[in-house]
Amino acid sequence: MSWTAVGGVLLPASRLHGPRIASDGRAAGYSRSEAGAALAAVQVLMRTSPTAGPLIYRPILAGQLTGANTAALRQTLDAQYAALREQAEATGGVRLPDGAPIPGANARIRGYRLQAFGETTGTALVEVVLDSPDLRLTDQTVSFTVSLRWAHDDWRVLAPPRGDWASTATPLGSVPEGLLSYDDLGATLSEIVTGTTAFGRRATSLPAGRERGAAGTADRQGEVSSHAH
Repeated sequence: MSWTAVGGVLLPASRLHGPRIASDGRAAGYSRSEAGAALAAVQVLMRTSPTAGPLIYRPILAGQLTGANTAALRQTLDAQYAALREQAEATGGVRLPDGAPIPGANARIRGYRLQAFGETTGTALVEVVLDSPDLRLTDQTVSFTVSLRWAHDDWRVLAPPRGDWASTATPLGSVPEGLLSYDDLGATLSEIVTGTTAFGRRATSLPAGRERGAAGTADRQGEVSSHAH
């Protein structure tokens, strides 16, 4: 498993489960498996944040989103990005390049929970859990629920209700039971057999020095649209 910064956000990727295509703003090519669905969920969720910027979220909207609310999501992201850019430029006194990410990401990926997976139906429901420095002070997290469909040989994410990821956000207490670590998706068969890694272990903490960045903040549910994703 590797973690690559995209618009200020560290995102997980697997040679086996994807994304296998990561160019021109795209993040596509996932395995038809629970691991592939989990990776597609976090990649698409984080890349379709207003703080990621249009150069990142528009290619994802065009290629990895599906459903009636896709156009509404683009309108929401464009409006949120314009407001955040204006605020950032006023505060920082520097004009941001067109489409550039909004600086100031401070949330991190804590892990995921697979709520449902249909091998024959090609559907999945993944809960991605995040936190931020302010949330960690009170031992809090926030989750986003991501629905996926298998179509055209890849996972597509169903655009959220009303075209706003905040509609799928749920404030949580401390790290929830059953949370899985994305790092474990990169475990090898020999590691699983020998027990040198606990495949599917609970992601109750992160290894030292391995914080996962996520665009925006997760401080309050009302702010997650700008976002802890």
